[in-house]
Amino acid sequence: RVKTTFMSGNRILQDLWQNGTLELELIPMGSFVDMIRAAASGVPAFYTPTGLGTLVQDGGFPLKYFQNGSVAIRSLPKETRNFKGKPYILEEAIHAD
Repeated sequence: RVKTTFMSGNRILQDLWQNGTLELELIPMGSFVDMIRAAASGVPAFYTPTGLGTLVQDGGFPLKYFQNGSVAIRSLPKETRNFKGKPYILEEAIHAD
């Protein structure tokens, strides 16, 4: 699985994802940075408002396709929690390679 924030200019990555060769997770840039920072600090997860009301929160983003172009795997909904009346999404830390 490839986790990235942006792939618009990378035609090879797009082709590999769309033809079912690899699984791809798109993450909002700020959340991506915080996920890496959290892992480096020993924090396993954190809450953020980034992605509320989108496929990041609701799930359903196509992570992987079958070779025929239909969706093989979709993202799952994220856990949400309210703090002082405002909703936040739980994001897990990721360790950078």
